[in-house]
Amino acid sequence: EWLAQRGGIVGTAMPPGATRYADGTVTRRGDSLLLLITVREAGARPVEKLAASGDTADLWRLAHDVADSLVRRLAPRDAQEFENIRHRPIDLAATNLYFGGKDAFRRGAWEAADRQFSAALERDPQFVQAAWALMIARRYQRTPFGEVLVTLLRHADALPPFQRGLLEAMNEPDLHARVRRYEALVQSSRGSGEALLHYTNELFHRGALVGRPLAATLDTMSLLADSVRDLAHASTYDLTIWGNVRLGREAEAWQQFR
Repeated sequence: EWLAQRGGIVGTAMPPGATRYADGTVTRRGDSLLLLITVREAGARPVEKLAASGDTADLWRLAHDVADSLVRRLAPRDAQEFENIRHRPIDLAATNLYFGGKDAFRRGAWEAADRQFSAALERDPQFVQAAWALMIARRYQRTPFGEVLVTLLRHADALPPFQRGLLEAMNEPDLHARVRRYEALVQSSRGSGEALLHYTNELFHRGALVGRPLAATLDTMSLLADSVRDLAHASTYDLTIWGNVRLGREAEAWQQFR
């Protein structure tokens, strides 16, 4: 009905503050929908076109197919995050709280992230990705997270495979095997920011115990923070500043601070 009122045209105006937007047409043929979508930059220049079709009885799948195509073509670095979040249908308000928490975490506002992730879980107690993110936020705050970890271990099968792999790596008792698990996840996810975050964090705290010098780890973290969005946030720079101070590298510490 909404589409019929608009003549089958969607997204005809440039949203305020957007650098890219999508518009297109939706055509209904019996029980099928055909979407023809054009992604445009400011000034209406087309940068990408795609088509998707699906059954009117399964609009969730059709919506995710469109989103998947957009993410993979326009923001490939976010593909792993998208795979995590699309693992099952979830409450939209809970999803917004989850991403609000992710943004707070990147800014180093770990208490705010904790509140957002907790609120997401209150709305959707089965939202295991929010439970995972809550555990990480509490680890960074150095506050107890045992209860959340127990919940995650109990419902590990509900986690997306990638995050389940991270959980298994985190709980691997053998340090050498743990590092190898992280390395395999980084490789299999093609440099996912989340995998790199936990891998470099592990090396920062325990790398010396497996023959990985702190200086080399810090240099790697600094390089990654310049190229991987999920590492270019406060928690990474906290570690690189602290680590360079420990090594007496004052100039490098100031560079990371700036």
